[in-house]
Amino acid sequence: MILAILFLSFVLRVISVNQSLWIDEATSVLTARDFSFSEIITKFSPGDFHPPLYYLILKIWTAIFGSGEVGVRLLSVMAGVGTVYFVYLIANKFIRVNYSNFPGIAALLLATSGLHIYYSQEARMYALSSLLVTFSIYLFLSIQKSSARIPWLLFSLSLPLIILTDYLSAFIFPVFWFFAIKKNKSWFKKFILANIPLVMAVIVWLPIFKGQLESGLSVESSLPGWWKILGGISVKEVLLVPVKFMLGRISFDNNVLYGLVVFLSER
Repeated sequence: MILAILFLSFVLRVISVNQSLWIDEATSVLTARDFSFSEIITKFSPGDFHPPLYYLILKIWTAIFGSGEVGVRLLSVMAGVGTVYFVYLIANKFIRVNYSNFPGIAALLLATSGLHIYYSQEARMYALSSLLVTFSIYLFLSIQKSSARIPWLLFSLSLPLIILTDYLSAFIFPVFWFFAIKKNKSWFKKFILANIPLVMAVIVWLPIFKGQLESGLSVESSLPGWWKILGGISVKEVLLVPVKFMLGRISFDNNVLYGLVVFLSER
């Protein structure tokens, strides 16, 4: 069943994947093409709003698959399919006899999610970030009752990879700590040690992050028009998140029509 779902998720994510790149995607491609590995970190990142890992991986990826629309987006496509698979594995951790189809349903819901499909087709870091977060969640569940070194090591390595891919993904860390503090002392000590690579990555990257933050805040005063385009966070935008997961990034000028479509999708 999972193989069929993964195949479906791949097919849905390669539809129209050859459409023209938009400005942020073009930035990704130009960064990977025109900057060396060291320059991505030292020259490009200080003026950007994101960590460098995606660009570094994309540079390797484009050397193999090219920098065309399809080639660069395939990285996100594969990350999106991988996320579907790890959602299946995570759901399988909670399987019960009466809910044997639950893992497949969970994977199918993500495989057909309009919003996830959208970001799995974008040559940006978001699909890779989702993959790393689901991977770390699966590992976190795996180490709950395991002392095997490999899962612990992989979990430890996944944490700095998350923060170096997308800053917002760091919101998963408090979730890990919330459940970790409830464990026994022996397990909790291992958990603290597993966070050392994360702490080291944050310390090393902190000076550049401060520069990025200052650069980002200066946009509001230097480029007010662009700041308005970037937008902010409102109650409406938060409430639209589940709607976008169901319908994707669809917009209607007629708000009544938009509400009707949402209502019918809930029926």
